[in-house]
Amino acid sequence: METAGETAPAPAPAPAPAPEKSWGDKVSEAVLSVYRRLPKKGKPQGREVTVLAAFIVSSPLQELKVISMGTGTKCIGRSRRSSKGDVVNDSHAEIIARRALLRYLYSEIQHVYDTHAHSNGSVLCDDAENFMFHLESDSLGPKRLKMKHEWQLHLYISQLPCGVASSSSELAFLHDNPAKKGDMMCSSMQLSYSEGESLGYTAMNNGCIPMAFGTVMRKPGRGDTTLSVSCCDKIARWNVVGVQGALLSYFLEPIYISSVTIGKSHIASKTSIIEDDMRRAVYERLLPLSNKLMDPFQVNKPLVFVAPMPPEEFQHSETALTTLTCGYSVCWNKSGLHEVILGTTGRKQGTSAKGAMSPSTESSLCKKRFLESFLSLSRNCLGEHAFVGNSYRELKEKSQEYNLASETFKGSSNFNNWFLKPQDFEKNIVSVVGAKWKYLKKRVTTTTYVTWLLFLFLVIVSALLFAGWIDLAKYSSYFYKKVANPPMRPQILQYPLDCNAWDKTNTCPRTYPTSYKPLKPNNSTCPEYFRWIHEDLRHWRNTGITREMLEKSKKYANFRLIILDEKIYVERYEKYSIQTRHLFTMYGIVQLLRWYPGKLPNLEIMFDTNDRPVIPAKDFRRPDSGPPPLFRYCSDWQSMDIVFPDWSFWGWAETNIRPWRSMIKNIKQGNKRSSWKDRIPFAYWRGNPNVSPIRKDLMKCNVTHQHNWDTLLYIQDWKDQSQKGYKESNIEDQCTHRFKIYVEGWAWSVSEKYIFACDSPTFYITPHYYDFFMRGMIPQQHYWPIRDDDKCKSLKFAVQWGNNHTDKAEAIGKAGSEFIHEDMKMERVFDYIYHLLNEYAKLQKFDPIVPQNATEICSESLACPSDGVWRKFMEEALEKSPSYTDPCILPPPYEPQQLKAFVEQKVKATKQVEACENEYWSSLNKKD
Repeated sequence: METAGETAPAPAPAPAPAPEKSWGDKVSEAVLSVYRRLPKKGKPQGREVTVLAAFIVSSPLQELKVISMGTGTKCIGRSRRSSKGDVVNDSHAEIIARRALLRYLYSEIQHVYDTHAHSNGSVLCDDAENFMFHLESDSLGPKRLKMKHEWQLHLYISQLPCGVASSSSELAFLHDNPAKKGDMMCSSMQLSYSEGESLGYTAMNNGCIPMAFGTVMRKPGRGDTTLSVSCCDKIARWNVVGVQGALLSYFLEPIYISSVTIGKSHIASKTSIIEDDMRRAVYERLLPLSNKLMDPFQVNKPLVFVAPMPPEEFQHSETALTTLTCGYSVCWNKSGLHEVILGTTGRKQGTSAKGAMSPSTESSLCKKRFLESFLSLSRNCLGEHAFVGNSYRELKEKSQEYNLASETFKGSSNFNNWFLKPQDFEKNIVSVVGAKWKYLKKRVTTTTYVTWLLFLFLVIVSALLFAGWIDLAKYSSYFYKKVANPPMRPQILQYPLDCNAWDKTNTCPRTYPTSYKPLKPNNSTCPEYFRWIHEDLRHWRNTGITREMLEKSKKYANFRLIILDEKIYVERYEKYSIQTRHLFTMYGIVQLLRWYPGKLPNLEIMFDTNDRPVIPAKDFRRPDSGPPPLFRYCSDWQSMDIVFPDWSFWGWAETNIRPWRSMIKNIKQGNKRSSWKDRIPFAYWRGNPNVSPIRKDLMKCNVTHQHNWDTLLYIQDWKDQSQKGYKESNIEDQCTHRFKIYVEGWAWSVSEKYIFACDSPTFYITPHYYDFFMRGMIPQQHYWPIRDDDKCKSLKFAVQWGNNHTDKAEAIGKAGSEFIHEDMKMERVFDYIYHLLNEYAKLQKFDPIVPQNATEICSESLACPSDGVWRKFMEEALEKSPSYTDPCILPPPYEPQQLKAFVEQKVKATKQVEACENEYWSSLNKKD
């Protein structure tokens, strides 16, 4: 009871709420908690120290889950590297953790597909909370798993990774402690292969060398020199190509690290220094690549956090000389992997000298084991489309998108001294399991196929003999031969698809004529651009084309095509072909055989249906270097690929674009709907800007409240158009603007011929690539050139000029359109292919042979099994009768002075336009 003047005692203060843990605290606690639960095997003992790294995922609930972990500081010397891929070359913690992560991803992908197979696909919906991935379904491309938007991948390292980040920290420390300078170890790297050493390695600039920031570094080591790139450089590379690697890129979209958390150390304890060093090392060096990468690749910018100083076993001394590092690497992941690797041998702990090379000593993280995992996953998930029997190198090379991103990265100024392996170094890494699978599969398939054909043949012959439909007497007379090949009048008779015959026998019908006599001769000379056939083949003019050269092209090709005795055979390879390009390309060559029966020579070619050229001219400058002949749809001035008309001339089913004969008729009708001067007086473009940086840059030229560049630019969503039945994407409906813009995509663009076919002037943005006809077109005559480095101003000037010089602009539009409608009509396209193949065959120094795995193709074998719009377009593109004329006459090759004059004419015309542009903008600036 209170009395006057007294007060009750104050209540005890409530305890202060615990401060919320920082991100670095949360990550390090999660990682160290998992590490402590692991057995002691492989961990540092006594005074030994090591480095710890781990990959963590955060779920939509922000829960942190450690999924892989690695420790270690060792690399094997170059003398211990194995071309068989049976050792782990780099056992630094970051690399072990990443390879353990790949193992986890293999199991995760398998789990997703297994569950998907038993749940009618429902597991791949976004509400499947237990999975990191969902199916990235694009109707125009391959289906791959993609990390869900809400999930993120994080990296923890107990100290700054080796390389430029830790070097800069050491340099900062040494600046304050000059007495320590003698202890610093560093190594810059410029590595290449030479023929003078057994493994072909040549190391330069070893030792402690002053180096500019950004140079690729080799990991330091004592004794046998290592050839492993520093962890900083590898993490930087992951920020371009993703952590999933080349093989998993077949199944996964790129996976990028969202954050990197670094533990403090005695050397680098200031948070600001650690964050700045990491940003410079793994991100800022990549900034020059920002506009050079193609979707889905990008320059990733992970957040950088600092964690508390780790336990003593991860605290290194201030100098390498006083640090006793643990020789083992622990590798662990959440899917059940746990093993210990001896870092100096790259094999499992406990390997005896007697069994040092035994397969039982191979780590699950070596390349050989990864190849086996990939092939196993491929068989389980892809079935009959699985990859089998390929070497590690071949499979990596076939991951084209990944390789292009990697080449872009290694070609940048900060990374152009990256260590490159010789092309044949990883070809010895093969899977025994994969080889056995391929052999058994082939053997079973061949045996079953032959037995079935023999049985079917006997049944059919017996039935026909019994019915009296076969007269054996005729087989001994000349009369039968004469009846089997009757003289035909191909200019009158038509030969539609004979799917009834195909369905009964699955063999190509023999009813189509094998020769023809044209109704009228053709004395006309082919268009001027045909002369580039000679230029494309000049690389083999002196040496001819040997089988050895041809076989070099195989690794790039989607298929080998053989023409032998008026039959066409194809050997298909496992390299991914975009959509059905390969199918319609083959169909086009089959139609050429129908168009000119009896005129095609025997030959063998290799064809790559992907976009960009792959045969660099710089690699074959010697006269006897023997460049591989490879056909594709486009090339550039630094490559030797042979250009060939693209697949869409026979239809592009995936975008509902009909065969070329139909399209140019429709576009011609579209041109008549309005006169040129009545059209909208702006420059028009519609397409997908996400396929290339140059297109993304073009979109900046669209009309906004701040700027009016006299352009109308629209994004084409092909997926949306497919759902709407392509009602808004008819090409013949797009000849409604005075000016049309052509810009390249991932490489040259199929849209080129359709844009030119409208009789509006084409504003042609400076290209990097060319196709088979574009080299014959001339600036100011067939198109108006646009700068690629200042597009908006260049387009604005072009529109202003065209609207003020309507007669001249209209004439350019008509000349370009006439070039397409006359010099590029389907008859001329066939003539181009005919002459290209004939000139190629003249250079061939070997007799074509039909490989064992090749199959005969014809119109029926390609069209009859197809359905939907694919079947519709093939029937529409079918040549039902041979040509009524001979091919046009191929013009002779350019003389050197002629070619020089032609090229100079184009350059001069372009520079005239640029000079006018400069004068126009200069005069406007003076007025301002």
